[in-house]
Amino acid sequence: MAKGKSPSKKRYSELERRTAMAAYAFTSGNEEQTTALLASQEVPLDIPFNTIKSWVQRHKDDYRTIRSEIDEHTRSMFADTHRRVGMQYAEIEEIGLLDLKREFQEGNLTGKDLANALKNLAIAGAVHTDKSERLADRPTIVVEHDITDIKKALQRGGIEFAEPINVDAIEVDVLPAG
Repeated sequence: MAKGKSPSKKRYSELERRTAMAAYAFTSGNEEQTTALLASQEVPLDIPFNTIKSWVQRHKDDYRTIRSEIDEHTRSMFADTHRRVGMQYAEIEEIGLLDLKREFQEGNLTGKDLANALKNLAIAGAVHTDKSERLADRPTIVVEHDITDIKKALQRGGIEFAEPINVDAIEVDVLPAG
């Protein structure tokens, strides 16, 4: 090596840089997890963690875009998982309900335990359904407002509304052209 020259740095491709930044985003910047994820790729990547951190700092807009894509993908995966788990709870609850009905019909219902189990399954199923809806950006409740009530409340506060105008009843004088 010539005097005064630093050892040559390894050059990484754009794809390697973006892959490393995606791994960093996916693991929320955890060094051990980022390194393990990159090593587990079909073509393993061995990129120093400090290099990845410096890319994240130097390419902030690019990293924000990657992070946003990773977050959206992760959110979608969680929504799907919660939806599946919620459906499984509902299936188990349905089976339990049939058992509860059979026990009741046979007069064997000492069923506080069975009733509590069903209640717990229903709650767990509802939690997973709610999470899947929230993660999919779907409303979990719907609120309807009656404009009449809102209008009355505003009038009590001193706000008056003009009556609607019937446009068909308005006469317009047309000035002659010219």
